Amino acid sequence: MIAVGLLLAGCDRDPVPQAPATRPTPATTAPAGGVVLTIDGQAMSFQPAHLRIQEGASGLIVQLYTEDARMPRDADPPAAIVLTMGLDADTESDLDGQVWRFEKPDAGEFESAEGIFLRGGENQLQPMDVKVTFAGKPPVVTVSIEGWFVAPTTDAPARRVAVNGKFNAVVDKP
Repeated sequence: MIAVGLLLAGCDRDPVPQAPATRPTPATTAPAGGVVLTIDGQAMSFQPAHLRIQEGASGLIVQLYTEDARMPRDADPPAAIVLTMGLDADTESDLDGQVWRFEKPDAGEFESAEGIFLRGGENQLQPMDVKVTFAGKPPVVTVSIEGWFVAPTTDAPARRVAVNGKFNAVVDKP
């Protein structure tokens, strides 16, 4: 009886704390039509994602954006994603398996219309060390984002924020 009591008492202990991950942990795939990114450990929802694709001088120029990003700034969208990426691909059908990397050498703020916009554009997360991977072929491509963004602040040094997620994006017709 005493042994059972000791065994049960041992079950009430808190689990051993785990060391924080050094890389962002993958998020689950977003529900159909929307985007969910894990930002600094919190799930954030966005409107559906699109890819606008143009031919560039040395490959494709791909702009990933959410429907919020097309709204006028005074419409105060809740959140938006805008990333423009150069890919080493010749046509839309070559998107499958393409990877875009962005590495900024320091965490300082820089002027950019690119990034993740939160609270109606009030807060901008700027890419710092980000990998975007594309899977599948148009008209719908699966996009994975993993890496670090910079959250600039006015009263303290910018801080790194882990961002990751996997979602579908519709390729816009030209």
